[in-house]
Amino acid sequence: MLKACWDCIAGYDLFRDRTHSESPYGTQLTGDIHRAPPWPRPRNEKETMLLLPKSLDSEDEVVVTGNLEGDARTLTIGLVTGMSEPDYQNVACQLDVNFPSNGANNIAIKVIQNGNHELVNDGKPATDYFIEGEEFIIRFRVRNENYISIYVGPSFLEQVELKHNVNDIRFLAVNGDVKIKSLNMNLHKMVFSSFHL
Repeated sequence: MLKACWDCIAGYDLFRDRTHSESPYGTQLTGDIHRAPPWPRPRNEKETMLLLPKSLDSEDEVVVTGNLEGDARTLTIGLVTGMSEPDYQNVACQLDVNFPSNGANNIAIKVIQNGNHELVNDGKPATDYFIEGEEFIIRFRVRNENYISIYVGPSFLEQVELKHNVNDIRFLAVNGDVKIKSLNMNLHKMVFSSFHL
């Protein structure tokens, strides 16, 4: 169902010059149709893998809204690079959140480049940003080609220096004890597309 909604939003059945688009998952941008990668497959049953409708650029923003499940233990959310499929060896930025029920209370922020994990920060308490049973909003805002800022709710969390080309970021991976409610992609403060569950 989620795939069907996003296909509709991202432009699966686009018509151009009264002919059907030959490229599945085509995305119409400024009058042209671009081929997007096929819908990605999650690695496990708790992962939600989403295809962004276009490559990211400066001032673009990805906004994820969701709820923690009861007695939540972990939440992992990251912007993943890739062409035809997600490249888990190259993740532009990833939040690994451990809640007290998992025996920890921290948010680790890391970058994965060619399989090497670089820890950006792991000193933030999860309970300062997430409240069990309440809705959360996570925003990834591309400042420029070198930096992404991360916010949880109204609070600034961290600025991450990009080790990857921002245009290579095509996927959003969410894993853990969470229910995603919506994903919005704002381009230069204009809502480009969104889905709601």
